[in-house]
Amino acid sequence: MSVSGDTFKFLSENTPEKAIAGIYYALRLIRHRSKILSLTEGLYVQDSQSEPASDERQIALVIIKEIEKTEGLPVLKFSESKAEEYSLLLSKLIEERSKRTYGRNRGKGQELLAQLRAIY
Repeated sequence: MSVSGDTFKFLSENTPEKAIAGIYYALRLIRHRSKILSLTEGLYVQDSQSEPASDERQIALVIIKEIEKTEGLPVLKFSESKAEEYSLLLSKLIEERSKRTYGRNRGKGQELLAQLRAIY
């Protein structure tokens, strides 16, 4: 894997909240790739309170396209180990951006996680 945080520099053009939500949605798409028929349709999560905003969905799709370009393979065809590599990378991106935005405030972190889980 040769994708790094630099690959996703475009994320800084968005608010931290939108960037984090977009990364989180991309992470969910990769983790649940076997249940997705089309990335443009996205991932329907039963019992979720809402779907991601269109700009957050777009951020996720750009992330996915960058990953696919690097790998030369659609995310939907990733092996379990390849999906896990990218899940870890995206999780680290979320953690880094969250720390930069919210510091080490455990309450804020839990609040953000709860919001993301409710949406996705």
